[in-house]
Amino acid sequence: ITGMQLNEMSPAEFKQAALNHSIFARVDPEHKYKIVEALQSAGHIVAVTGDGVNDAPAIKRADIGIAMGIKGTDVAKEASDMVLRDDNFATIVSAVDLGRTIFQNLQGFVRYLLAANVVEVMVVSLGFFFGLGEVVTPIQLLWINLATDALPALALGEDPAAKDNMKRKPRARGEGVLTNMGSFITVSGIIGTIVILGAYVYGLQYGTEYAQTMAFTTIVVYELVLVFNSRQEGKSWLEVSPFTNKWLVIAVLASFGLQLLAVYLPVLDPIFGTKELLFQDWGVILLASLSATLVPYLNRIWIVLARKNKEKNEHEYIQQAWPATPNH
Repeated sequence: ITGMQLNEMSPAEFKQAALNHSIFARVDPEHKYKIVEALQSAGHIVAVTGDGVNDAPAIKRADIGIAMGIKGTDVAKEASDMVLRDDNFATIVSAVDLGRTIFQNLQGFVRYLLAANVVEVMVVSLGFFFGLGEVVTPIQLLWINLATDALPALALGEDPAAKDNMKRKPRARGEGVLTNMGSFITVSGIIGTIVILGAYVYGLQYGTEYAQTMAFTTIVVYELVLVFNSRQEGKSWLEVSPFTNKWLVIAVLASFGLQLLAVYLPVLDPIFGTKELLFQDWGVILLASLSATLVPYLNRIWIVLARKNKEKNEHEYIQQAWPATPNH
């Protein structure tokens, strides 16, 4: 379709033409700008490439403007979000792939740390609320955050791209790092709190310090399992192999080793207030910690139920606002 044909169209016809045609010829800068607007108004995420002054308005209006680095004018480069230094369109695909991977790993990092810290806060708070006393000591919490949380969280930054990285639709313009993360954090917090407090109550038969050691170690191991379930939009380790990120495996093993030192190294016992755990108690800890595997699946059920409930409420609202009549 040509620019002259576009000039003769009404706004509604112009929008329809923008949605139905793939090739536009002999168009003005204003046409390019309006085409971008029409696509965006239909809910599309729009990228515009260009090298000249005439392209600048559309590049600026697009969700992502891309300018040529070699042949592009200064105006086009200033208006753009990304500049191709090699003027190769294939570079755009590589950049999108890398950008999505970085965002995916950033979300994994935030998802894991928030979920882990919510578990710790809920365990400490509910321990006092139910009269269980100090479930974990302040020095133990400090050790968890510095020694056992930090390494796996950093290793999440080395996660490879998801298999469907380039098959997913672009994110909505208003979507941020924390979008759709609340249900995962809530589910993780509920499950973690239940199993950790359960491990603490189990350990009370051997004394308060032993119970604290049980809770302390269960938190660490639970979070080390949770980190494998916080990757790639919160997929389970049964869906994404742990061995696709060797640095994460190394970090988890290192954190677990540090925890063993805190529990079994005699010189650290007075510092952390720990007791040596019996072999059979590790079965309780591991079984409780593996419950973190359920988090991604329960999170998906939560999201589906919430979506259905939202649709039901919207349907009921429409029926109340516009009740059916014999003539309607």
